[in-house]
Amino acid sequence: MTRLIHMRGDVLGMFLFLTWFLLGVTQLIVATRRLNGLSLTGYPDRKWASLLLGLALAAGACAWYFSRPGHFASPDLEGTETLVVLVGGLVAAAVLQCLLAQAVGSIRSALAGTPRDGETDAGETVSFEDGDATVPASYFQHQGSETRVPVLLLHDYGGTRKDVARLAVALAEAGHAVLAPDLGGHGDNPRGADPAGLESLVESAARYLEEKENYEAVSAVGVGLGGTLSIGIARRALVWRGIAIDPPARDEAGFPDVDSLREMRPLDAIASFLKPAARLDGGRISLAKLLAGLPIPVEAGEGGHITVMGTREAWFNDPSALVGYTTQGCGCEFEPVFIRGRHATITEEDATLIFLTGALE
Repeated sequence: MTRLIHMRGDVLGMFLFLTWFLLGVTQLIVATRRLNGLSLTGYPDRKWASLLLGLALAAGACAWYFSRPGHFASPDLEGTETLVVLVGGLVAAAVLQCLLAQAVGSIRSALAGTPRDGETDAGETVSFEDGDATVPASYFQHQGSETRVPVLLLHDYGGTRKDVARLAVALAEAGHAVLAPDLGGHGDNPRGADPAGLESLVESAARYLEEKENYEAVSAVGVGLGGTLSIGIARRALVWRGIAIDPPARDEAGFPDVDSLREMRPLDAIASFLKPAARLDGGRISLAKLLAGLPIPVEAGEGGHITVMGTREAWFNDPSALVGYTTQGCGCEFEPVFIRGRHATITEEDATLIFLTGALE
């Protein structure tokens, strides 16, 4: 106990060694797990660069520490002392990794810039009834002489209908009337984000759009959580086609098979974890709990056709996990269509609009 209190031995040397060594190990984990948010070598992570960086840091730490005279201290550290220093080094390496990744990401974002082409048309504000609730939505009139199938456009978890306004404008210019509601627990929607309520909302929105456009059936396009809802309503044969843009992959038990650190920087991921965005009964509900409450549509039955899009790189979804979810979890006949971009930018990619307009014809 006395030795533990006074921490005699080469405490500082071992602490620096462990922090340095574990920082190298972290780079190996970043590379193998493709944790883009923690990457120091690129965004997405340059796998081989991270592997080499990790090996160099680990080897450098060992070369520095074990080449020092009396590197095991004089006197030596006891087992308990070593454990205390090991935990301290682990915490220090984790904090240092997050700080470095956040700093590198901020610098890279500042250099790249995020230019916008001015304000986006927010559409006409409308509302429809869903049970005893009035749901706000944005309506975009189709453009041009050719009228194509109307589209129910559903935003992602944590977002609002404003997030899909650019995509809505592009679809409207391609001839589709578009309705983009605020999902339950999001934006100006007064209802909470319970799974049954979300399913009811998309059904009511689809009926409203059918009546407004005097169309026999509409299509549903959704991003992330909205994509999951699009798959569900298509499987219930309430829309002609459901297109899911990078929906969260789910394992066989229905739990999310995704990783936030592949998409978000450390501070963003921590903020998202500590304060989930969707409202429910005066509190918050996480994406995982929402997905757990939504049924997995295994049987295709007589439902509408379903198409899934994803990102080529391992971002929020891993491509292999999305393939498994698409072909097994939602009963889709074909594997996902993969395009470039991140989950956060996939709706702004030209390839997304090109594919959407073709698939909706």
